Amino acid sequence: MSEKTKCLETLEDIQKEHKSLLVAIELLVRTGDAQNSSVKEPASCSFSKWSENSESIIQQRIGIQLYEKLSSLHEQWHTTYMKIYTIYFPKKRGLLGKLITHKPSTLEHDKATSYLDDLHKIEEEFEKTITVCQRRIQALSESKFR
Repeated sequence: MSEKTKCLETLEDIQKEHKSLLVAIELLVRTGDAQNSSVKEPASCSFSKWSENSESIIQQRIGIQLYEKLSSLHEQWHTTYMKIYTIYFPKKRGLLGKLITHKPSTLEHDKATSYLDDLHKIEEEFEKTITVCQRRIQALSESKFR
């Protein structure tokens, strides 16, 4: 598999991963059921790993401005996601705190809904930016990946 193909697949994986997290947190906000939720804390997503390992190479391939936009949107995405996450999964203290599931108040639920709206807007912009990155990479010749 060529480096160009790997790069395009990585971008696709990043897109799918964030979409999956969005769907899970959206379901959580709609149902309010934290106990049976598949929501996970995004400890280290594939974008973070990818950019850590090859930031300068990525910047060379897609351009510094586009990379900075993608990176900024990614950070906004996770910041907003974690605002919702911490409403439903606050830091718990002690053994008893770990056994009790947090039921958000109406105000907290309204905040989560508002954050979810923000997250959808960020997700839309993030996806558009990834698509632009993919087009730039597709336009590059294979020799740029050696």
